[in-house]
Amino acid sequence: MLDAVRPPADRSTRPLGLVPTAALLVVVVTLAAGLLFAALPRFSAGSADLSQGVKTTIIAQTGSELLALDPRSGQVLTQRPGAAAVIAVSADTRTVLAQIGEAIHVYRLPDWEERFRIPLTTEIPPVAALARQFPDFGAEPPRLFQAAVAPDGRFAVLGFISYGTKPDARFFDTLPWVIWVAGLDLKTGRWSDWAFPVPGAQNLTLLATSESLLVLSHDNQLSRGGHIGTVYHLDPASGALRARATVVPEIPGAALIAGTEAARAPGIAGARISDARLVVVTEQLEVFVLDPVTLRLVEHHRPLSENILAREALILPNRVVALTHTDELLVVDRNRHAVVARQPVEADELVAFDPEDNAALVMTWQDRGACLERIESSGDRHTLRCGLDTNPYEPRYAVGGLP
Repeated sequence: MLDAVRPPADRSTRPLGLVPTAALLVVVVTLAAGLLFAALPRFSAGSADLSQGVKTTIIAQTGSELLALDPRSGQVLTQRPGAAAVIAVSADTRTVLAQIGEAIHVYRLPDWEERFRIPLTTEIPPVAALARQFPDFGAEPPRLFQAAVAPDGRFAVLGFISYGTKPDARFFDTLPWVIWVAGLDLKTGRWSDWAFPVPGAQNLTLLATSESLLVLSHDNQLSRGGHIGTVYHLDPASGALRARATVVPEIPGAALIAGTEAARAPGIAGARISDARLVVVTEQLEVFVLDPVTLRLVEHHRPLSENILAREALILPNRVVALTHTDELLVVDRNRHAVVARQPVEADELVAFDPEDNAALVMTWQDRGACLERIESSGDRHTLRCGLDTNPYEPRYAVGGLP
């Protein structure tokens, strides 16, 4: 049965959607000009502290080398030749998955030991499973575009696009395509025997544990009955569907982007398993907290504003850090569900956040390749490393070590 994850019916407390942006700034944050996140409280070591527990590491590439980078200095901790199309890393930072050419490579850090090299061809079991359901989609090798590794590095879930061979008359000469996921056992290097086509997906967020995997389908269309995504809980061994739920926003339809004449249909900005809960954040900074097994809604926070639209959101135990469509960096206290800091910032991607120093790591695209930059609490901006490879459609870096 399809369960819809909907906001509560009681709407006695309305979101701040009608508050002008300037007024919202005064209400939710009082920062001195140029002091980025300086007023933020220092959270305990139980938060995503880069100085405690497992060392946080950024796995990136230059186009010719795979790098493990220190997020504070940009120092190369260890490296290996190779140009990867897709990168994922386990939470313990010890297992790295990458695609190089027509093969999936599984590495073990810190010495980049190659555990497996797994060809990505039409002969692999999940492609055969897909072809049994859709015979037209098994003729060409699939294109990998998303991956996630379980925290302990035992299992991975991978998202693919497969193209058919028969043109679709509705789209002139455009070939039909399907987005689907499969599993990979990283202890044995064996593919799953199943493939799960994701109905109506335009994009995916993948989350893996050793016991289960979660597939969040981003619908991003106004015609989808008002919902903006669907969560599927799959059994990693069989691919069987254990649970399914749709994410229905409180404010449906298109939203104006603050300070512009543009509008868009808000989608999913980020998702993460945090404190044994699945946390989903929308572009309007509406927060859904679900049980990751049953997908039952256990907590909900209404949108902070109708016209604050986050294109990316990082979910930490105590806060959400968002990069908006109007180039602002926002920090939301998860307990109060209130913006506690905001700052204009030019960046193309939000990479990580350092709660100890209240510093953000961002990626900017430049002629010499992408640059990893760190924005300190003082407002100072430091370039840590340039010449990195990036792609708006495929992950070319990953962050390990966050709780």
